[in-house]
Amino acid sequence: MLIAIFWIPIWLAAPLVARLIDQPVGSITITIALIQTVIGLIGVLFAGRPTLTLVRHTKMRAAPRKIWHIIWTGKLDEPEAV
Repeated sequence: MLIAIFWIPIWLAAPLVARLIDQPVGSITITIALIQTVIGLIGVLFAGRPTLTLVRHTKMRAAPRKIWHIIWTGKLDEPEAV
């Protein structure tokens, strides 16, 4: 979830927020980008360890599919093919 929040372009709301609180748009954009980056890094820290372990034991060709499955479902285990 935290990684997904990192991908959302929340900084696009900077002009609206700047107008509401009467601050320069540039400083609001930088603040939002910094907060988003910290949230994304926290998400990578939590999700990165188990994901890295799973990917290390996966063939390189299958790794992107497994990573996408983890991001999309939030689950580390992938259902077996029938």
